[in-house]
Amino acid sequence: KKCSTGVENCLKCESANHCNECINNDDDKEYAIIEGDNEHCQDLKTKKYFKDSNNKYRLCEYGITNCDTCEKDRYNILKCLTCKSPYVLVHSDIDECIEEDQVLNKNYFTDEDGNYASCGNNLYHSVENCQTCNDKDTCLTCKSGYQLVNSNLCISNSDLKKNKYIK
Repeated sequence: KKCSTGVENCLKCESANHCNECINNDDDKEYAIIEGDNEHCQDLKTKKYFKDSNNKYRLCEYGITNCDTCEKDRYNILKCLTCKSPYVLVHSDIDECIEEDQVLNKNYFTDEDGNYASCGNNLYHSVENCQTCNDKDTCLTCKSGYQLVNSNLCISNSDLKKNKYIK
């Protein structure tokens, strides 16, 4: 499984250490050249790579900083599956890999599956416009311009002034 130049799993070589096409006759592996690394054919099934908008394969961390494994969802949006150590995955407006000590503040909570999510993200948090929270349904403080009502509702200051809501 070596090209005449020594590049493993390479079918066609351009020069001594430059592969043009990878071998793909192994049921357990799917090889591709990763952008910027024509010296290796990498196994795509490790989920450490994704295809960018130019149809080039790139490391996951190229699309999401500190992301180790990733995949594109059915809408072709890149999703991080795992982060490089010592980072943890946080579901926010976009998936992020951040240092674990950053999620110990109240801007994040742990969901039912043990994943971190942003209090301010309405996809994962049920209290709209929440800034800090204890869990999915309990808000501690609201984003700027909003007031907290009963720990589960953030009302805009303008709506409060119009007496639309009673505390």
